[in-house]
Amino acid sequence: MQAVPSSLAVSQRIIPGMPTPQRDPHMIAMYSAFVMEGLHEKDYDGVLAAWKGGCVELVCGIMEFVPYLVDGINAVASNYGDDLEYPGVPEYEMAAPFGLWIGQMVTSSGSLPAPDACRAWIDNAIVEFFAKYQNATRVAQIKAIIAAHAKTTVATSH
Repeated sequence: MQAVPSSLAVSQRIIPGMPTPQRDPHMIAMYSAFVMEGLHEKDYDGVLAAWKGGCVELVCGIMEFVPYLVDGINAVASNYGDDLEYPGVPEYEMAAPFGLWIGQMVTSSGSLPAPDACRAWIDNAIVEFFAKYQNATRVAQIKAIIAAHAKTTVATSH
């Protein structure tokens, strides 16, 4: 598989060991759009019918987790810089599936999953995405980066 330079690394000139860059509002918007795409895969009208609130409140509740997703991706990207291989498209393989999962959870329970469950889902998705085609040492490093991110990021609530 050919290494694809991270768009974040190219646009922010990430250097390994440097602090995580500030959130790019375009990146937040892009990931938000793909989360909503995933939510629409789960029969959006059915999700809204099961939801115990308004549409705006549902979208706001879900969007609270997009910065956590983006910050997790940035944490891995800033650690590896140009040495990071993207084994696919994060918007398709993390953001959209998160929206689909949220839709499934709302449809079955009528409410958003607990914030800890959302964060755990995102953590697992980030590790699974970046761990593809990596050796055991790199996978352990990615897991440690995401564990540190989870530990140091203020919890989201809804």
